Amino acid sequence: MENELNFFLNELVNYFPNRIDFPSKDKLFAHLAKKEIISVSNYLDFDDFVSYENSRDICRNVNSDCSKTKLYCIYAYSFFNNPKCIDDLIGMINDPDDSIRAIAIYTLGQLKINKAVPVLLQEIENNVPMIKNEIIVALGKIGDIAAYEKLRELMLEEEFNIQSIIALGRLGTIDGLKILVKYIKTGTENQKCAAIYASNNFKSKKLNEILLRQLENSSGFVANIIVYILGEKKVESAVKDIIAKYILEHISKDVAFSAILSISKNNIDIAISLLKDNDPPARLIGAKVLGKINNKSAVPDIIEAFENEYIFTLGGMILDSEESGSDIFAMDDIFVLEEYLNTLTQLGGSDAIICIDKSCSHENNAVSMYAMECIKRVIKKENIKVLMKNIENVTDATKSLILEKLITLKNDNYIENIFEFLHDTNTDLSFLSAMYLGSHKDKRAMGKLSEIVGIKHELAEQAQTYISAMGF
Repeated sequence: MENELNFFLNELVNYFPNRIDFPSKDKLFAHLAKKEIISVSNYLDFDDFVSYENSRDICRNVNSDCSKTKLYCIYAYSFFNNPKCIDDLIGMINDPDDSIRAIAIYTLGQLKINKAVPVLLQEIENNVPMIKNEIIVALGKIGDIAAYEKLRELMLEEEFNIQSIIALGRLGTIDGLKILVKYIKTGTENQKCAAIYASNNFKSKKLNEILLRQLENSSGFVANIIVYILGEKKVESAVKDIIAKYILEHISKDVAFSAILSISKNNIDIAISLLKDNDPPARLIGAKVLGKINNKSAVPDIIEAFENEYIFTLGGMILDSEESGSDIFAMDDIFVLEEYLNTLTQLGGSDAIICIDKSCSHENNAVSMYAMECIKRVIKKENIKVLMKNIENVTDATKSLILEKLITLKNDNYIENIFEFLHDTNTDLSFLSAMYLGSHKDKRAMGKLSEIVGIKHELAEQAQTYISAMGF
């Protein structure tokens, strides 16, 4: 219950950001105590405070200047099945405090209380614009077609036009859909946006086709909201148009990504197909979406795309720089390569680790440096079994990172596997393997640690300290 109440309180902060300060549980008690409404010591149990009778009593007896406390209680009402709570909320539609009335109406809408519709329709006739707008919103959320005629009437008034369009769409009637389509085609920018947003309540292929046609000639906020709704509707045929709009910068990257992510969740092949697109931004979004979906079956496709990007770039996208003696990759390709590496890091697994490790020696410095960061991240999150399975297939630098992780885990399952590294020509690997064996009191480690101390290697001081700690 507490989590639900916190959710509603957070909603209320957004609703009245400049008028109401909704505190944490502890501050809530302190506020009520300061108003001398309750004794904090008597309400240490949060569930006790929000019980129906306590909230009802406070709400009915508090002075009119304590509207904040009334609002807390309204939200407490929201979580009880007791019909009396709903009756109290409906009664608050006539409260003398506009804030109380507004939030009571808002709560009735959130809870979709059909019982409130007759009262809301009656009150909408004699209310100030702020309350009237709240009633319009609540009627839309409740979704009772009894409100259709009144909403259609209010839609003709400029002050209530936008909210009425959205509310009318939420009723889900065929006549309402026809009105939305009219506004989508011929309305002002604000009317179009409201109608497009409300169209999310309808499942219609014809409507989707209308939205796609509108997208062709749209930009800015209208284009962004069309793409958002197409994503919510999971319209697979919209992907190419979304990418085209993103490349032309008619919609934001975040909106394009969110829409394609939503569409791809039910069909991962859509995101995979973007990896083969001719435009780098499309490939980048495809990789980003696959990372977010977190489906490990996509790893082979991402590796293939990474290798093709590498070959494609070598095949003509590198510009020779005589001054530096190095190659400069097109920036778009670098970003795509880095996104591939980032996605592989998120998905993990043997093949991903090997690909990232190999990329640490990529001829482009930006890509190789990013791969080095990725290999650290993937080793940190990956299961030790997967890492040890691939320790023979990676570079010495990555082997060292795996051994460092193994030492911190104090896992003694790999003593025999690590023993062979004692004699490795790479001193770092030799020393790390000795540390691991030493941590498990394996005396084979002593000779190697002593040898490192004897040759006064840069790790000698560490080795000497470790020998002392081993207690051999």
